[in-house]
Amino acid sequence: MHLFRQDLETWQQDLTLLAPGKDGTIGGGCGPRLDFFMHEDRMLSLTVQDPARVSLMLGIEPTETWIQVHHQRLDQVRATWPRWSSEFR
Repeated sequence: MHLFRQDLETWQQDLTLLAPGKDGTIGGGCGPRLDFFMHEDRMLSLTVQDPARVSLMLGIEPTETWIQVHHQRLDQVRATWPRWSSEFR
Protein backbone atom coordinates (compact mmCIF):
# COMPACT_ATOMS: atom_id res chain seq x y z
CA MET A 1 0.00 0.00 0.00
CA HIS A 2 1.43 3.36 -1.03
CA LEU A 3 0.61 6.33 1.18
CA PHE A 4 1.38 9.98 0.69
CA ARG A 5 1.42 12.72 3.31
CA GLN A 6 -2.00 13.87 2.10
CA ASP A 7 -3.35 10.35 2.76
CA LEU A 8 -2.19 10.61 6.37
CA GLU A 9 -3.73 14.06 6.78
CA THR A 10 -7.04 12.83 5.36
CA TRP A 11 -6.94 9.76 7.62
CA GLN A 12 -6.30 11.94 10.67
CA GLN A 13 -9.30 14.14 9.79
CA ASP A 14 -11.50 11.08 9.22
CA LEU A 15 -10.41 9.57 12.55
CA THR A 16 -11.17 12.82 14.36
CA LEU A 17 -14.66 12.98 12.87
CA LEU A 18 -15.46 9.25 13.08
CA ALA A 19 -18.62 8.69 15.11
CA PRO A 20 -21.70 6.47 14.84
CA GLY A 21 -23.20 6.90 11.39
CA LYS A 22 -19.95 8.33 9.94
CA ASP A 23 -17.21 6.86 7.77
CA GLY A 24 -13.54 7.26 6.94
CA THR A 25 -11.08 6.19 4.25
CA ILE A 26 -7.35 5.68 3.87
CA GLY A 27 -5.44 4.89 0.69
CA GLY A 28 -6.81 4.49 -2.79
CA GLY A 29 -5.45 6.04 -5.91
CA CYS A 30 -2.91 3.53 -7.28
CA GLY A 31 -3.44 0.84 -4.68
CA PRO A 32 -5.70 -0.63 -2.04
CA ARG A 33 -8.25 1.47 -0.17
CA LEU A 34 -9.64 0.88 3.33
CA ASP A 35 -13.11 2.21 4.09
CA PHE A 36 -14.47 2.31 7.65
CA PHE A 37 -18.08 2.85 8.71
CA MET A 38 -19.06 3.15 12.38
CA HIS A 39 -22.48 1.78 13.29
CA GLU A 40 -24.68 3.10 16.09
CA ASP A 41 -23.38 0.34 18.42
CA ARG A 42 -19.79 1.51 17.60
CA MET A 43 -19.05 -1.67 15.61
CA LEU A 44 -17.07 -1.06 12.44
CA SER A 45 -17.64 -2.27 8.92
CA LEU A 46 -14.28 -2.39 7.17
CA THR A 47 -14.05 -2.75 3.40
CA VAL A 48 -10.69 -3.45 1.77
CA GLN A 49 -10.72 -2.77 -1.95
CA ASP A 50 -7.82 -3.57 -4.22
CA PRO A 51 -8.93 -2.68 -7.76
CA ALA A 52 -6.46 -5.11 -9.35
CA ARG A 53 -7.19 -8.09 -7.11
CA VAL A 54 -9.91 -8.52 -4.51
CA SER A 55 -12.42 -6.83 -2.24
CA LEU A 56 -13.11 -7.90 1.32
CA MET A 57 -15.66 -6.77 3.90
CA LEU A 58 -15.26 -7.36 7.64
CA GLY A 59 -17.18 -6.47 10.77
CA ILE A 60 -15.00 -5.68 13.77
CA GLU A 61 -15.51 -4.58 17.35
CA PRO A 62 -12.67 -2.18 18.17
CA THR A 63 -11.37 -1.46 21.64
CA GLU A 64 -12.51 1.73 23.39
CA THR A 65 -9.20 3.47 22.72
CA TRP A 66 -8.53 2.43 19.13
CA ILE A 67 -8.98 5.94 17.72
CA GLN A 68 -6.50 7.41 20.23
CA VAL A 69 -4.05 4.60 19.44
CA HIS A 70 -4.31 5.37 15.72
CA HIS A 71 -3.64 9.06 16.39
CA GLN A 72 -0.51 8.05 18.32
CA ARG A 73 0.59 5.81 15.44
CA LEU A 74 0.08 8.67 12.99
CA ASP A 75 2.33 10.83 15.16
CA GLN A 76 4.99 8.08 15.09
CA VAL A 77 4.79 7.78 11.30
CA ARG A 78 5.14 11.53 10.89
CA ALA A 79 8.13 11.60 13.24
CA THR A 80 9.96 8.99 11.12
CA TRP A 81 8.72 10.08 7.67
CA PRO A 82 11.62 11.09 5.42
CA ARG A 83 12.07 14.81 4.88
CA TRP A 84 11.13 15.11 1.23
CA SER A 85 11.94 18.03 -0.96
CA SER A 86 9.11 20.42 -1.82
CA GLU A 87 8.65 18.79 -5.25
CA PHE A 88 7.18 15.69 -3.56
CA ARG A 89 4.80 17.44 -1.17
